[in-house]
Amino acid sequence: MIEKVHEVNDAASNMAAITEEQSASAEKIEATAVSIQKLAEIVSENSADVQKDSKEMENTAETLKEHISRFTI
Repeated sequence: MIEKVHEVNDAASNMAAITEEQSASAEKIEATAVSIQKLAEIVSENSADVQKDSKEMENTAETLKEHISRFTI
């Protein structure tokens, strides 16, 4: 009987250790998800900046074409 009690205690200890590991893993996963979300926001902002810069470059190129056309014979 004492042997069974020890087995149950061991099983309970193992389950508690597994639960702690799962909890720690869940916290790591949550932290990773938050980091990924922040990086996604940065990428989105950078993408908007690149799109804006691209439009400005297009406008500059068009202006240059207009100026160059004045000098062509």
